[in-house]
Amino acid sequence: APVEAKRTPAAARRWVQVAALSKKEQADGVRTRVMAAGFTAAQVMVLPAAAGKYRVRLGPFPDEESATRVAARLKAGDFPGAFVVRE
Repeated sequence: APVEAKRTPAAARRWVQVAALSKKEQADGVRTRVMAAGFTAAQVMVLPAAAGKYRVRLGPFPDEESATRVAARLKAGDFPGAFVVRE
């Protein structure tokens, strides 16, 4: 019988936050730039946040190591403010 893949609980997932911006158009522009860096549309999201901000996030990642590695790659490139978020 097939074995169902073990899923990481949502609370244990890691994301890389690339930016938090006040205008959705700016967030969409950052999303496009992140995709140009080699990530797919399914991996990069623009999420509304408190205080009228829009968060650009990449993920989710199954573990801390992979999220940290991607954050470091983005920081070394055009996104020096990238950091890992645990949710």
